[in-house]
Amino acid sequence: MRRMISFLLTLVLLTGVMTQALAAVEEKKVVQDAYIYLHEELNVLVVEEKESDLSYLYSADGTLLCETGFDSVRELEGGFEVTVYNGTINNSGVVSGAGVMLVPMQYGDVESISDRWQLGAVLTEATAENYDYKSFGEETSYYLVDHYDVYFKGVQVGTLGRLDYHYAYAWGDYLYVSNQEGDYTYYDKTMTPSAYVSDYASSSEYDDVYGVGYFHRGSGQQAFVPSCTLTADQVETAFMLVGVEIVDLQGNPIGKLENMYESVYDFEGDYARTRTNGKYGLIHKSGKEILPCEYDEINYGDETFFEGGYQIAVRDGKVGYVDLNGQVTCEFKYSQNVVDSLYDMPFNTLTDLDGSIIVLSGKAGELPQRFAEVQLSYNSGCPLFVGVVEEGKVGVFDLDGNAVIPADGRYEDTYDLQLSADGTVIVGYDVNRVYSVYTVEQQADVGAALEDIGNMAAQVVAQQDGGWDCVCGSHNSGNFCPECGAARPADKLVCTNCGFEPAEGETPKFCSECGTAF
Repeated sequence: MRRMISFLLTLVLLTGVMTQALAAVEEKKVVQDAYIYLHEELNVLVVEEKESDLSYLYSADGTLLCETGFDSVRELEGGFEVTVYNGTINNSGVVSGAGVMLVPMQYGDVESISDRWQLGAVLTEATAENYDYKSFGEETSYYLVDHYDVYFKGVQVGTLGRLDYHYAYAWGDYLYVSNQEGDYTYYDKTMTPSAYVSDYASSSEYDDVYGVGYFHRGSGQQAFVPSCTLTADQVETAFMLVGVEIVDLQGNPIGKLENMYESVYDFEGDYARTRTNGKYGLIHKSGKEILPCEYDEINYGDETFFEGGYQIAVRDGKVGYVDLNGQVTCEFKYSQNVVDSLYDMPFNTLTDLDGSIIVLSGKAGELPQRFAEVQLSYNSGCPLFVGVVEEGKVGVFDLDGNAVIPADGRYEDTYDLQLSADGTVIVGYDVNRVYSVYTVEQQADVGAALEDIGNMAAQVVAQQDGGWDCVCGSHNSGNFCPECGAARPADKLVCTNCGFEPAEGETPKFCSECGTAF
């Protein structure tokens, strides 16, 4: 059965001709006697055979990722919890989205803390008077944790006792662990405890010591200064706003604020919110202002910006969207009291007076077609949504409102279609009870916009490399311009804390606005 499914998944592709669809869609037929589930973030298919009840992992193109069949598969961040029933309680492990066994199947419970860190709990039998886990069946069984094994990138790096672990956060190569008593410890990727001591427990990566700087809790060293040995791939946050400059881990400037604000919040990815006079704005890590401080809200209960390339925001009580360049792509004319959600995703919905559903697209604004029901891919930047045009007719639509899969009656319910987070894979279960896997070729609009932002950041860094711009237009590093011979102008004093510039000719030792030394 497994070989037959694998063969059918890799049959010659049938190209679907979708009316008005901008994205190219390819369809693969799949046999009826299997159940297919899509891991939306990893684009991995969990294929459960009806005959054997075993589940196998496949990529979207039909490649078998792991030879082992599992009795149980549960989605985790960055992979799956997999179980083979063998008569013992310690029979679970973790498999990555590439089919690699990260944690062997020898644990009663497993946890994926991040894409790099995993945890396995070894359980022992216990009683109803004292237990950590219990199972339900013909008889209830009770279990205690004997110990926890900690894994980093598939290698066991340490062990924690039962009372040593309550929960954990991961920041790249570093781990924060809170024990049952509420005490905390920071570890590196070898599970060596950090020597850094703070006055309070915190689940943040850095400790901001007033007047001194930022200390990386996991490694114990000061960050964003020349002596820092951390690299960007080891940490969660690789740059920080210091004064008016945005610097890397070694204190090198990568950007500079274009404007001054009352507050600049921590960066979430490449963006940070700003605040002035009770209104919010948004800046890029280059320092470029994407949105001025004139919005009631830009991010609602989320830690990401521009999911799918478009950002939802509220201005004067009205909801709209902007793109990566700050241009309005969906007018701010929809009351925030009537839209269904303010979470950052490329679509939003509201109900029309006749009861039909209006879809707002971050790219195209209000779509002209009305729907009886809409299923959005929440908490992701998926550029597709599932829409019911009338009872029994369900399709998939893109940011422009075009039908990627037409609502022609082949699919009857929104739950018959699963969408990947990036919108490149769709799994459908049609009226004939046959699964199909669609591969969708997305447009490059977002990628081009991101490239523009990257080029912009590079230009900002080039302007801050210690060189100077001549009146003739050339950028130079020496004392004279090699193009026209002009002398390098005298450098201006600028306060790195507040941005104040003394009058021309004045050379004070301290800023008259905030007291910072020049």
